[in-house]
Amino acid sequence: MNYVNKRDIPCPHCNKNIDTHAIPIISSDTATEQLAKKLQEKLDGVYVTALSKGYVLPVGATMVGAAIATIGSKVVKVAALSGANANLILSFIQGGLGNDVKLVGDNVAPANFKTLLLDSLSTPIAAITTGMAAIPDPKYPVGSCAGQKIIQYLVSQSNPTTARIKKINMAEIFWKSGGKSAWSTGQLVESCNTCNRVLPMLLCNYNNDGEKVPYNLS
Repeated sequence: MNYVNKRDIPCPHCNKNIDTHAIPIISSDTATEQLAKKLQEKLDGVYVTALSKGYVLPVGATMVGAAIATIGSKVVKVAALSGANANLILSFIQGGLGNDVKLVGDNVAPANFKTLLLDSLSTPIAAITTGMAAIPDPKYPVGSCAGQKIIQYLVSQSNPTTARIKKINMAEIFWKSGGKSAWSTGQLVESCNTCNRVLPMLLCNYNNDGEKVPYNLS
């Protein structure tokens, strides 16, 4: 599965085709799919336990994501759950997914989004949430998707000079919905309309003046 599947939409930060970015696309692989499935299975157990005790967890249309990235000389593993209630649900997982996997639940605040160069994305994020450039048919608010939480976490752990992101693989799968859904639990899902605009900005290596800055992945 490839993410950022709308290749004809220019990056809202640089207004260039995303194929010109240092990291133009993210793909899933066996390891990230297995990590996402592991989180899904943990969440299934939490959900069943909660129901058996008479609790109902606040679950909407919820995606589970996982990524494995090389940042500088380190391999970083991260998994996330979409939605504003993610931290509450993740807090019930005993032992997490292991000491080497970071669990992310908090929605990303607009002020915290940054590019690969660590430039702020506050202005373009505001532009795609209001007015003429607003995202068409946004199913999920900016900052709430698992993919956005994951990629922004990886960007926050990087540095364009001393610790560049050299490789990213990511998988997103469907977990559960409070109502009807076109997906089934465990199914790989592609980027939503929101992620198709936000993820390219996070992976953009153009500065605020529109100049491309070299970002060597080797």
